[in-house]
Amino acid sequence: MEVFENPASTFVAGFIGSPPMNLMEVNVAGDGTVQTVDGLALEISPLQVPSQVRGRKVIMGMRPEHMLLNTQGVPAEVEMVETLGSEQLVHCRCGKSTLVVRCTTRQLSESSAKVGDRVNVGPDGRHPLHWFEADTGRRVQGL
Repeated sequence: MEVFENPASTFVAGFIGSPPMNLMEVNVAGDGTVQTVDGLALEISPLQVPSQVRGRKVIMGMRPEHMLLNTQGVPAEVEMVETLGSEQLVHCRCGKSTLVVRCTTRQLSESSAKVGDRVNVGPDGRHPLHWFEADTGRRVQGL
């Protein structure tokens, strides 16, 4: 569980968990606002952005099961909905990044997201975001 909850690098984050952690290269301003490297503004609460990453280019990680559809976060387009019985994996495109959101059947039916839809996806606010160095992929020190 320690490795799952606090992966030491993007390499570890990419193979622990199914599906693996979503990873996006982002620019973080000094005030905690976040943008993709493509320039898309992300609606991430500054409370979820630690001081160690402010004013830097980093990789932000979000677990698929710790994300929600139609919430503050990242504007994205639904590319595929993968039905797994009681839950679905909603695959979305945000600029150059692909994000996967794990939803229950009920959550998906309430949001009615389907291929081609524009949605916002983002963190659930109950689980922390993960932050990694852009150049090495290692977890940001002090987090």
